[in-house]
Amino acid sequence: MRLASWTLTTLTAAAMALGTSVVQAEPCRAARVGPGVDAQPDVWRQAVEALIRASATEGQPWSCTGGVIVLVTHDQGATLTIVSEDGQAISREVALPEDVEPLGQALLARPLPPPAPEVSAPPVSAAKAPPDLAPKAKLPDPRVLIDALIVPRYAGRSNVMLGGISVGATLPIGPWLAGVWGRYDGVSAALAEHGGPMTELCVGARGGRSFMLAPVELRASFVPSFAVVTRFVGRSDDDDDDEHETRVMGRLGLDARGVVPITSLLRAVVALDAEIAPAGFGSERYPRHDDDRFSAFPSYTLGLGVGVELAPR
Repeated sequence: MRLASWTLTTLTAAAMALGTSVVQAEPCRAARVGPGVDAQPDVWRQAVEALIRASATEGQPWSCTGGVIVLVTHDQGATLTIVSEDGQAISREVALPEDVEPLGQALLARPLPPPAPEVSAPPVSAAKAPPDLAPKAKLPDPRVLIDALIVPRYAGRSNVMLGGISVGATLPIGPWLAGVWGRYDGVSAALAEHGGPMTELCVGARGGRSFMLAPVELRASFVPSFAVVTRFVGRSDDDDDDEHETRVMGRLGLDARGVVPITSLLRAVVALDAEIAPAGFGSERYPRHDDDRFSAFPSYTLGLGVGVELAPR
C-alpha cells in the first residue's frame, strides 16, 4: 500500500515537473512542493520548505534547477524524491528531518556554467595598423647644418650701417655645435659726417650649444673671427683714384639664434650677434678723428640676420 502511494505521488510530481517546464520561463526556477507533502508531519514539512528556499537562492549548484520535491514519511524516517524538470526521479531515504535539506541540495545540484571568456582585442600589428596608429620612424639627426643669412649691422664708433650676407657650416654633436662661417659686408651707409664707405670680409669659427623649446630650437655660440676692413679715405690729387685703407682686426663675438623647422630639410633662422675688436679701444694702430666718439675702424658691430638653414641627413 505504501509503495503504491509513493508510486502515484511520484508520477503526479513528474507530470507537474514536465508541465511546468513548458510554461515556466522565470530567470530562477526554484523547486516546488510535490503532492502529499502538506499532509506530512510539521517537522518534515518545514524541512521541505527550507529546501525550497535554498533552491531559490541564486549562485549555488542546487539553485534555480526547478523540479518537484516529494516526501513520504514512514516508520524508519522518510523517502525523499526529487523529480527533475525532464521528468527523471531520484529517491533517497532520510532518517531525520534535518537531513532533508543537505540531501535535497545534493540531489538538486547541477554543474555551474563556466564563466564567459574575456574577449580581448587582437594585437594590432604594425603592418596592418591604421596610418595614425602605425609607429613613426624617428628622423636621423642632421649630419651638417648649412646656413645663409642676410645680415645688416651697425659698425660702432665708425657710425656706419653695413649690409651683407653670411654663410656657415656647423657640425652638430648631440646638443653641442662646432663650425666655421664667413661674412661679406659690401654695402655701407654713413650715419654721421665722419663716417664713410666701408667694406668687411670676416672669417670665423663657431662653438656653442643648442636648447630645444619645441618647436623652436635656440642656439648660443661663441664666434671669434678675423675681419679685413677696408675704408675709403678720399681721392688722390694726381690720378683721381680712390684711396683706401685696410686693417686686419681680431674680434670676439657672441651669436644667439632661433631656428624653426619648415620641412625636414629646410629651416628658418633669426640671428642676433655682437662683436668687439679689443685692439680697437684706445689703440694708436686704429687712428681716431678729433671726435673722441669716432673711430676710423669699428670697435664693435651689432648685427641682426634673417635667413634659412639646410639640414641634410
